[in-house]
Amino acid sequence: MDVAVIEGAISSQEDLERVRTIRQRSKLVVALGDCAVTGNVPAMRNQIVPRKLLERIYIEGVQETRGFPPRAFPRCCAMPSRCTKW
Repeated sequence: MDVAVIEGAISSQEDLERVRTIRQRSKLVVALGDCAVTGNVPAMRNQIVPRKLLERIYIEGVQETRGFPPRAFPRCCAMPSRCTKW
């Protein structure tokens, strides 16, 4: 094919193989959107070893903080008057 347009992040081995095949079969590949170009937020998960993440969540557990974020994280709300309606 002459032109292939890739949209979305490569977030699995299967995605990587698919994109490589598309590249081999195309004269020109266009990466469309932030995820396709930089990986964006989906690529952040690739920095975490899945086993360690699962152990942290299901074995060690996580501490839960209830409430709307301004109460849980007061520094997130620069103008307290804006947060009172929540």
